[in-house]
Amino acid sequence: MSRSLLVVVLAFGVSCAAKPPAQPPAAPPPPAPVQAAPQAPTQPVIPDTPAGTALRAWLDVFNSGDEARMQAYGAQQGKPAFVDPGFRNATGGFELLGIEKSDRLQVQFVVKEKASPTQAVGWLKVSDGDPTKIDSLQILAIPAGLTAADMDRTLDAATRTRVIDAIVAKLTELYVFPDVAKKMEQALREHQKQGAYDAIAQSRAFAELLTEQLREVSHDKHLRIEFVPEGVP
Repeated sequence: MSRSLLVVVLAFGVSCAAKPPAQPPAAPPPPAPVQAAPQAPTQPVIPDTPAGTALRAWLDVFNSGDEARMQAYGAQQGKPAFVDPGFRNATGGFELLGIEKSDRLQVQFVVKEKASPTQAVGWLKVSDGDPTKIDSLQILAIPAGLTAADMDRTLDAATRTRVIDAIVAKLTELYVFPDVAKKMEQALREHQKQGAYDAIAQSRAFAELLTEQLREVSHDKHLRIEFVPEGVP
């Protein structure tokens, strides 16, 4: 009540005072700037392909952390290692950050561990059948100072030749069965002569093909060629 009375008194006093010269009306205050509503981060779009569908299903099962569900999925795929509970607990699951490359039967993607800032690149390939099954799934952490693009570099003809020469030299020097090593060398040279590698421009695809060809000759499942983005000491 006292505040209301004070307003009345002040208003009365002004009306009784000498009337000041008329002033032009004050300009209206500028409108307050419109604040844009914060937008939620855009979620990566998983492609509607057999490979994309497989990636979506794998992420859903892996991130669930439900061991019974993970075991059932691993049995259905015939690849229990794809949903290893220990790996799930260590990473806390994965947040999908983006799709790097995609075609019908394979997809390359980037994820971040939910338990840490670590980011990784993944490669998933599926069979061309019904039902679709995952043929291979590889996830590699991106080393400090590198980017997702560094995890699968472009090759030229000179690099492909240098890689084949290095493989042949290592097989000759280290492989436990010299006669098998010689047969693998002959197979690689024949593929090279026929131009089997000419159209391969990515490091990981080249490593996978070389692994398949060497295993076809040696029947050695422990033999594997891998691309390493950092030089091996």
